[in-house]
Amino acid sequence: KKKMNNEEEGGSRDMVLQVPSGTSDLTMLPCEEDHRMAFGCADWVSLAVEEAAGVHERGFWFAMDLWTREIHWNRSIWKIDVIEEVERNENFFGEGGTRRWFMRRLHRKSPAPVTAGQLGDAVTSDAMEWASHYAPNHHELGSSTSSSHSLPHVVFSLLVPQAARSSSNQRATRYWPFHYPKAQAYRFTFDPAENHSGLAHLRYDVIPLDADLTRQNGGRDFEATLAFVQKGARLLLASLRKIARSYDVKLGRSTYEKRVYHDTLYPEGRYRENYRRLKMSYGFWVQQWPEKTDPVKSVFEELAIAAFLITLWEAERSRNGSAKLQSFADLGCGNGFLTYVLVSEGHPGVGFDRQVRSIWSMYPNPARAALIHRKLDMETIDLGDADWLLGNHSDELTPWIPLAAARVRTNFFVLPCCFWDFHGRLNFAQRVPDQGQGKYRRYLDFIEGLAREAGFQEVLRENLRIPSTKYVALLGRQSSLKHWDSNEVTCHSLEVGLT
Repeated sequence: KKKMNNEEEGGSRDMVLQVPSGTSDLTMLPCEEDHRMAFGCADWVSLAVEEAAGVHERGFWFAMDLWTREIHWNRSIWKIDVIEEVERNENFFGEGGTRRWFMRRLHRKSPAPVTAGQLGDAVTSDAMEWASHYAPNHHELGSSTSSSHSLPHVVFSLLVPQAARSSSNQRATRYWPFHYPKAQAYRFTFDPAENHSGLAHLRYDVIPLDADLTRQNGGRDFEATLAFVQKGARLLLASLRKIARSYDVKLGRSTYEKRVYHDTLYPEGRYRENYRRLKMSYGFWVQQWPEKTDPVKSVFEELAIAAFLITLWEAERSRNGSAKLQSFADLGCGNGFLTYVLVSEGHPGVGFDRQVRSIWSMYPNPARAALIHRKLDMETIDLGDADWLLGNHSDELTPWIPLAAARVRTNFFVLPCCFWDFHGRLNFAQRVPDQGQGKYRRYLDFIEGLAREAGFQEVLRENLRIPSTKYVALLGRQSSLKHWDSNEVTCHSLEVGLT
């Protein structure tokens, strides 16, 4: 348990938050009494102040509630669990209001050293953090006695192990998640229009870390990085303002519509676990990548695609009550890295490409033996009994893959990139009329149309978590195929069907 004793003008009040077992060595920062940081008595440094025209206080709280309960503004945090929540009335410094406390578990994308590296190579994927929402009484807003800590604000602070607070620990600051403010605490404040001649403002403040701590860990003093962190602060306030403005006071909800959805075919948490495991097992290829392509992008993009397929297939086996790992044929496998990972993970499969890559010889067996040098004739190729046909940026093979899958009555996955039809580069003007979409979306529609003409009654789209602008995958399942003579399905018949 973490006890916060607050003895100010409002009298003595105790509040207890439940902290999960195993975190007994965690202590809040700074070393001063906890409430001094939460209520604005510590040395806050203002990094950015932005006008917030069109932002209502309810919009501010909508955004803050979203960032506290559901999503983290920091993309290196993929999930939030609220462990405990407590609300109470306060009368600190003679100004009344309501404060709500949250204890949160943050799930990191990349593990960090346990207790900042004091236990050898042990790592953790979690971090604990508390958040404090303060909403003043409405009659206090805009009063001449209002101070910054009595305005609507939210404070966040990471619970940091003692070892990560020591300037003698050379790995101390690695405990903070990537992109997380290297600060004792950070705060968002909503300053309503009454205090600024009709214009509301948003403010972002931090309590910097001790200078000795950052300097001993290879970092620079806070003042030396001020310009950089101020730029980040302004971008963060811009995101906050965008979300807050989307809240319609009359409707009582946000009018923002999310453009891209991920992980619609399986639990997100399972994908994250698989991706993290693959990254730990195969991430070393970044250091020895022999291809001319960017090693970071190439390796981690392929690992993300592999994690997607492995998680998708896990969900499929669970749904079908099967323990047999799915087989595959990767058509146009290129450097073969996807085939290498999937085969190494136990999935039987092969990868075809018309050109041998030097990296193939670097893969261990059985992955190396699964890579086949062959120019594919999609009209006659025998794909055996593969459960899935894969096309990962397969260029001119992309339109053929749904056709081949329909012929052998199996599943397919394609991640379209360049724009090809059965005969060469796709002529958009003739084949896919412009209806106000970009070429990429029109090409996705074209490939989906081919798949439907081939007999797939349901073609799924999934937005993959990959570092690429071409991130939409198309999937067709065998279970959705029409019952007809698949030998009658030809590229000519599909083209006629689309006209």
